[in-house]
Amino acid sequence: MSSQGPETSPPASGGSLPGAPARAWREVLALWVGGLAVLLGADLLGGLGGFIGRNQGALTAAYFLLAPVVLLRRRGTDPADLGISTDRPVRAL
Repeated sequence: MSSQGPETSPPASGGSLPGAPARAWREVLALWVGGLAVLLGADLLGGLGGFIGRNQGALTAAYFLLAPVVLLRRRGTDPADLGISTDRPVRAL
């Protein structure tokens, strides 16, 4: 007599939800287009000078640091599960 439970086969779809690849592509595309928009906007606004002109690189960096965290939280995933610490942002860098 075997002590193993009933055998189960893995899902035929590889364990992913229906429509998940399409949703992933939309998220990646949205982040990419958003990044291009931030880069272009920072470059255009940088020509104005002043605070934005001096900090256009920081604005772009802030997008690339914050966009993944916002996306993960919107999905309901805790960024800490993926190693992204948001408790102390300065020490996390």
